[in-house]
Amino acid sequence: MEVTIFLIVDEAGVQLGPPELLWLVIQEHVARAGKLAPGGYSSAAEEEDSLTGDFGATLRTGFNEFLDPRTGRLWIWRVTYRKLRGRGAQATEKFVGADGVLQIVVSYERRVFIKGVLFQAKNAWSSDRTLRRECSKLRPWGDAAVVFDYRPEGYSVYTVEQVLLSRGIRSLAGEPRPMPSFLADSFVACKEGALGLYYRPSTRQLFWPSDLGLVAADFGVKHRLAIEVGPDDIPDDLNPLSTARIVPKRLLGQFSLAAQSSGLYPREAVFTWSAS
Repeated sequence: MEVTIFLIVDEAGVQLGPPELLWLVIQEHVARAGKLAPGGYSSAAEEEDSLTGDFGATLRTGFNEFLDPRTGRLWIWRVTYRKLRGRGAQATEKFVGADGVLQIVVSYERRVFIKGVLFQAKNAWSSDRTLRRECSKLRPWGDAAVVFDYRPEGYSVYTVEQVLLSRGIRSLAGEPRPMPSFLADSFVACKEGALGLYYRPSTRQLFWPSDLGLVAADFGVKHRLAIEVGPDDIPDDLNPLSTARIVPKRLLGQFSLAAQSSGLYPREAVFTWSAS
């Protein structure tokens, strides 16, 4: 398994934060969980929300310890899943086009580094005009948005562009990626997802770095999966380092995700945090 992962470096290119061996452990866990998840399909196949909940439960872990053999530093990691309930009739309005968010949250020396991807979930997708409309809403987030397709024979992942080009017809969408490969080799390996994309549960807002700076939009996401790593417990709620511009839903298309740096993390990817 390739280990080109979520590494944190300083201005001189010196590696900080969790070691590569820890990320390999996490890759192995999410790949294994991705393979096991379809085992729960028959008991949760009534709807996408039930399947996503079962998938989240399969990925979820308690606290795990990892001792870095190079430095002797003890790291803690876990995968969390939360099913979030709406507050009022409009709380879960899907103007973003996503059912949930998958995040990596890394705490290191009073800094927090964040990466995320939005997902739309489908149960045995075949032909779906509604899915095409939802993917059109996800376009501002580019490659940081995907579609999960749940099937008894295995879970897989399509890009938003695959869905749009296929006009919502699965047989025209090309080959998907198996869920284990997406989780381990693409998301944890930092080949997909957006730095600084973060869902804040306390305010029910989605934050992301745009070309015009850090922005946020009200969004009642239903599912939140997070891979959390740090020397201590990581609070469930983070505060943005800088003030975010609140974007009304009618203007979302004007605040596309900023181009992601392949080198140092952009300032918008760093959050201060406090327990709430």
